[in-house]
Amino acid sequence: MIEILKTILIGIVQGVTEWLPVSSTGHMLLVDEFLQLSGSAQFKEMFFIVIQLGAILAVVLLFGDKLVMLFLDQASAYLVPYAIRMLRTLVFCYVFLGIIFIFRNYIQGMGFSPLATIAGIMEMFARAGVSFLVPVYGFNAACLASPAAWVMADLFLVPAYFYCVKALKKRYPTANE
Repeated sequence: MIEILKTILIGIVQGVTEWLPVSSTGHMLLVDEFLQLSGSAQFKEMFFIVIQLGAILAVVLLFGDKLVMLFLDQASAYLVPYAIRMLRTLVFCYVFLGIIFIFRNYIQGMGFSPLATIAGIMEMFARAGVSFLVPVYGFNAACLASPAAWVMADLFLVPAYFYCVKALKKRYPTANE
């Protein structure tokens, strides 16, 4: 229970200092020095990254229209609601893209590049498949084209990763096995 309170306090510090012209990361680390959040160094590092991703999502939610207007002129202002919808859809689905980057790089690094290529082809087919839904669902379908492609690639890459690990263990058995 006390750890939950510590994480809430660190989250509040992150949320408040993110909007100030000071280092929010520095403040989180300083608060952690006093509170001593339990967990490994890897856990703390991941915690601080994830909590900052929350701040990025808040910026997109609160200031999406201003972000979009950086790239549009006043004559194109009617596009803002569509651009915000696309931006929010993509930002909330970036976790699937992150999974692609991680597993595709692992698979390629293990020497199974054709499997990574197959995932790319699956992404292409998923985008093409979603394009057939655009006449029915309109812009909403277009917003979901990339996330659908990312999920399709993930559904292939995650099991492919475990296949690669198993194949390498079989090919290169260690003395302990």
